[in-house]
Amino acid sequence: VLTQNSIYAPSPQIQPAIAPHYHKTSDNNMNTKLFIHLIAIASICAGCGRQQATDYNITFKVPSDYEGQKAYLVSFDDPDTRLDSTVIANNEAVFSNSITNPLFAYLEVDGKRMSGAMILEADSITVDKTTVTGGTLNGELAGINEQLGVLFKIFREMPDSLRPTQEPLLRQRYFSVIDSVIAKHSDDPLGLFFFTNDISRYNLSQLDSVLTIYPQFSESR
Repeated sequence: VLTQNSIYAPSPQIQPAIAPHYHKTSDNNMNTKLFIHLIAIASICAGCGRQQATDYNITFKVPSDYEGQKAYLVSFDDPDTRLDSTVIANNEAVFSNSITNPLFAYLEVDGKRMSGAMILEADSITVDKTTVTGGTLNGELAGINEQLGVLFKIFREMPDSLRPTQEPLLRQRYFSVIDSVIAKHSDDPLGLFFFTNDISRYNLSQLDSVLTIYPQFSESR
């Protein structure tokens, strides 16, 4: 996800996922399958497991140029939906409210997207330029992207002569990570997102089998 302001580029945990959009490779298929997962972020948030409403406290660090302006917390699932609002003070946009289900969100000021992806969840979270700190799911997302970043680096540095034999193995490693994420996060936005983004890998029979295991995914958009 590209931001409107270069100093608010996607956070380090997200950067490996979008790197192919900055670098040309000789294998678009591999790039797409391995690292498109955070670009299609709009399909993430509906249909996750239901919970009781709990509180969040989110602090975005913003430049002094925006002092006194209205800031909005916006859903990645529906950019027309403003989840919360506040007034920037002391170079911070602080949001405190309750949430029933975690979801992906971003900061918007003056119609501009001012942050990369972060997960709005019941916790205290700070977003400072490219760094998201706090929140269990945000920490999980960082770990997932670290693993996928390693695979991306291997692919980028792989000689063309090795790709016929090594790329299938790399894809197996990729889907092993994805499948473990789906299993662990079947009731939160991470599981739903990774399932939805790679849904094209299943034929109808396989898809039916997966939805038998995770029926909650069939209730999502």
